[in-house]
Amino acid sequence: MTGASTHLFAPVVAVAVLVFGAPIQISHAADYALMAGGQVDAGGHVVLNFAVRQEAWQFSLYTDTLDARWTSSKERGKVWIGTRFAGGASGLMISPWTEGRPAPERALVSGYAGLEYGAQRYLSRGFYAGVEGHSRLYGFGALDTTTVAIPEAQPVLNGDLVLGWYRPFASVKVRPGLDLALASPTTLFQPHVILEAQIAPDWTVAPRAELRGGWADGQDD
Repeated sequence: MTGASTHLFAPVVAVAVLVFGAPIQISHAADYALMAGGQVDAGGHVVLNFAVRQEAWQFSLYTDTLDARWTSSKERGKVWIGTRFAGGASGLMISPWTEGRPAPERALVSGYAGLEYGAQRYLSRGFYAGVEGHSRLYGFGALDTTTVAIPEAQPVLNGDLVLGWYRPFASVKVRPGLDLALASPTTLFQPHVILEAQIAPDWTVAPRAELRGGWADGQDD
């Protein structure tokens, strides 16, 4: 399998060389969004995101990930189900770090195929609650630098409780949940809590601030 660049300390000299987006209507029932960008350094890469939405269906490409989903939205909530296929860089296993340094000897190609699903109930004053999760089958491969054993294919089940608050200018979301890595010979229980917050005033020129944090256990080897 073709190896990835190992120049992990090279300085970044340009980021996001091209970005454009904002949904654009292409018919009375469909719209699309497109974003492209890149990083220029010794191990540079390109990012390409493209999405098409028509009524309840949305099809998206996130560089190396394909996503298709159906969403039923009502006045008091929504439900959705979809499928997702990720290429070789899922989980950023192609560039692991150990004890504060790059560890190319542990690098793995990682991809998955699976189902995504969830439901939300809209409450009063901008609050909402729901559940979401996924069922995925991960596969692994080696890079030129890999010296560790290649794991076998691994199913992973995820379930999160979602609690949030939304306004056009700000939002907060908390997701406590659990991953079940059905590894042989032992199933791994991996709890986590994730916080996401955003402030984006609707001004002609406005600041945008985001906060993301989390806690997890059992997510390493």
